[in-house]
Amino acid sequence: MIRPFAVLGLLFVLTACQSTGHWRNPQLPPERWAKDEAACKRWAAREVDREYAADLDAEADRGDTRYGRPNAQGTGLTLFESKRRRNTLTADCMRSRGYVPAKE
Repeated sequence: MIRPFAVLGLLFVLTACQSTGHWRNPQLPPERWAKDEAACKRWAAREVDREYAADLDAEADRGDTRYGRPNAQGTGLTLFESKRRRNTLTADCMRSRGYVPAKE
């Protein structure tokens, strides 16, 4: 049972270092932008962790241990999906706060 929590912790640490892009909100001071993005990233990481834990519980209830075992392919796919989901949730959060993607 400790393995899923270790994975969740690792995902949280990796999320803290990950960038989802640049955002701007002309109605807010630029020094606030980074704080809002960090808050959205934290929220997205918690949501993905919660969803992942719920999926693990559902798989265990069904007797499906595909992702419960150490498996390079399953772990890679799960990490890829979780990264994509975190990015989507972070973008949704930023948009809900009035931000738009900044042009590079």
